[in-house]
Amino acid sequence: EAAAMGGGWPSAFNFTVEEQAHAAQHSQSEAAAELKELQDDHSLTAEEAKFLTWLSAPLTLLTGALACSAAYMETKCGYFLSRKAKRMLEQIANTPVEGDNSTPTPPTGN
Repeated sequence: EAAAMGGGWPSAFNFTVEEQAHAAQHSQSEAAAELKELQDDHSLTAEEAKFLTWLSAPLTLLTGALACSAAYMETKCGYFLSRKAKRMLEQIANTPVEGDNSTPTPPTGN
């Protein structure tokens, strides 16, 4: 199931984070629209609703920032894994075969 979403658990995790951040953004805009309707209402329930709406705005921003950082970390992880795979392939290619007395070529600087 996770492989179908992009190739592994990090992709599935990032997909979930982005989906929840998007849902939070929509909820925040809906709450802001409802807040405008309550602007002239000063009952206790309306004041609590206003407070919770304003309180959720920074949390929505934080959720978006975490989604961006998850995408960045996933990208960096893929980059480092591809570099490690390249180094391993070079190491395997430069490993002498049993009975081969030739000198292996030195690895490249990448």
